[in-house]
Amino acid sequence: HIMKVNLIVSEESVEHLISDTIAGLLDMAYIIDYGHIDDLLGGTLTKQTVYQNQIKIGISQMNPYASCVALPIDILTEYPIFYYSPEESDYIRNGFASTLPLSNNAITTKRIASIEQMQLLVATDTAIAHYPGGLTAVPLADKINFKSLKNQTSDYRIQAIFQKDSPKIGLIHQYLSSFK
Repeated sequence: HIMKVNLIVSEESVEHLISDTIAGLLDMAYIIDYGHIDDLLGGTLTKQTVYQNQIKIGISQMNPYASCVALPIDILTEYPIFYYSPEESDYIRNGFASTLPLSNNAITTKRIASIEQMQLLVATDTAIAHYPGGLTAVPLADKINFKSLKNQTSDYRIQAIFQKDSPKIGLIHQYLSSFK
């Protein structure tokens, strides 16, 4: 007997994905974790890491810093810094800010709801942007260099979240093991 998996792809804030999974509207969701997700999961959800990499800063190839091996921290105060999120999310904003070595008062960060608009602003050297490393195959990526900050490494994880006592726990683990 074969069980069928109905995969639904939607893009929502981390908060919405967590609440929908807690409520049983979703069996599983993928979320980005900057290392602070456990508090939001509560007692009913668990997580499994499916991908891990480092946060990168995207900078135009036209920018004088584009040839640097690692970007100086000062660049964070010279340009607006964008991060992509389809909707307002305190978790994403705070998680992004936690990856930066300067206080929020010293830098200008802004959520942008369109990946294409963010790419255009970065490619034309109007802004820099926050990117999950390894997930940078996006429009105009050939016009953008993805760099780390000097003396700074910030990891992130893509986590699969699901209810600990889900009646579909075996199927979820089987599905997740197929990606290893």
